[in-house]
Amino acid sequence: MSTLIRYGDIRCPTFLINPSGGRESNRESNEILKEYNSDEVLKEYKLYRTKAIIFGNNAYSSLIEVYNECSKENWDGYNAISVTEDTFYEAQKILDLLPSYFGMPDIFAEPSGAIAFEWRNGEKNIFVMSVDEKHAIYYAGIFGESKVHGTEYFEESLPMNIIENLRRVFL
Repeated sequence: MSTLIRYGDIRCPTFLINPSGGRESNRESNEILKEYNSDEVLKEYKLYRTKAIIFGNNAYSSLIEVYNECSKENWDGYNAISVTEDTFYEAQKILDLLPSYFGMPDIFAEPSGAIAFEWRNGEKNIFVMSVDEKHAIYYAGIFGESKVHGTEYFEESLPMNIIENLRRVFL
């Protein structure tokens, strides 16, 4: 399992840096890049860096903090299921896919092991979605007197239903 540690002003997977927090030697870096597709690593890192700038590192920092605090069984003292690395990466994919104009959500873990994102605009405009390692988004929203809930599956883009519900929060 790779862990996430600080590299400069962002946190990133350990395959980009060594556990001591320093830079990898050229030999070690070459070995890491052989293990991972270097184009893929660079593409992910650039996307991560771009989104970190847009969201001001806060969303990614919050996600990493949630993962670090909740990746152990019974993290809440009430038998909560641990957040897995796969769930973390699904949540990171959600952040990568979110249009920045929706603003930064509150991010937290659920006792089921899922990671949740919440947007609020007053007491009657709330949208929450959670993700686990199964490429599924479970969501619920309150928009005035209307309520919605459901499940959507995703791979490369956010389902339009999720985007539409996010828009409803800020209308």
